[in-house]
Amino acid sequence: MIQSIAFLAIGMTTSHRDGANGNDFAYRHLVVDRYVAIARARRRGKTLCVVDAASRVAFATCACGAKALIAVKSFTHAFDRAYAPLFATCVIGVLLDYAAWRGLSAKQNGTKAAKRSALALALASVANALANVIDRFRNVREEHTAAWVIAEGTSRAMKRAFDVDVAPGALYAACVNVETLSEVVAVALPFGVYGICLGMESHFEKKVK
Repeated sequence: MIQSIAFLAIGMTTSHRDGANGNDFAYRHLVVDRYVAIARARRRGKTLCVVDAASRVAFATCACGAKALIAVKSFTHAFDRAYAPLFATCVIGVLLDYAAWRGLSAKQNGTKAAKRSALALALASVANALANVIDRFRNVREEHTAAWVIAEGTSRAMKRAFDVDVAPGALYAACVNVETLSEVVAVALPFGVYGICLGMESHFEKKVK
């Protein structure tokens, strides 16, 4: 009872500034939500950039490690000319991911740069995926594909670690699925960043209006 009376007294003595009686709370809440949505979009876009770069590096590292395991002689034998496009795509992808990440980290005028980087990376990934699909259908240099190298390297690793003979052909289908999944991820994540940038620009335009 005493607490209720005290709260009532405090409420009666509290004054509001002229023109701010609390009725504009709904409007102010929507403005805050807009900034929260933009900040959340920045975090999600940056996370997608990091995941995409990590997936590219992981796949290139697996191919390089498998090739080194097959070559046996030295680690330098892992860098074959046949895998130059794979490593070039990885390096270019990481650089574009970093450019998009920096654009999303910038507080002003960074969305357009991030959008351009994400779109360029998405288109490059689509072109690379289409080229790989065509090569698979034509069976062009199948023994030099990353999937075959990983399958052969996995076969060698199983032989050394567990003394189990598994033919690379038995692992090839699974490795092709892994390579295809990595290509899908390499295409989907940049397009996701691009879509986030479009959404952020839409919020910016609404704020200006």
